[in-house]
Amino acid sequence: MNDCVFCQIVAKRKPCFKVYEDNDYLGFLDIYPVVFGHTLLIPKKHYRWLWEIKENGLDKAASIISKNIIQVLKPRFVSYQSVGLEVPHAHLHLIPRVNKSPSFVENAKRLSFSDEKMTKLALEIYKPEF
Repeated sequence: MNDCVFCQIVAKRKPCFKVYEDNDYLGFLDIYPVVFGHTLLIPKKHYRWLWEIKENGLDKAASIISKNIIQVLKPRFVSYQSVGLEVPHAHLHLIPRVNKSPSFVENAKRLSFSDEKMTKLALEIYKPEF
């Protein structure tokens, strides 16, 4: 879909802070995170809702990203949330949970970090498999 911001990211018409990529999925840092390291995982094909996805591997991609986030940021754990109201493209929020981190992404205050800080974190989390 041409007007979908996530489809534009997949098509490389919009930039992202990539932390994961395979044939079917793309993971990148949320530019309006609720905590540092808040990541979005999307299918490369446009689907409106997660339950519509036909490709396998969402759980594997989420697991790889979570393990990398845990290795880099050392949170207590990484929670997953599927809200899907802000961008009409299926996506999963991966949220590093630290003390006093918000419990639900939809009502949380959004933060902002410099491009330099986001780029550094994305490079630390992204571990392409060869």
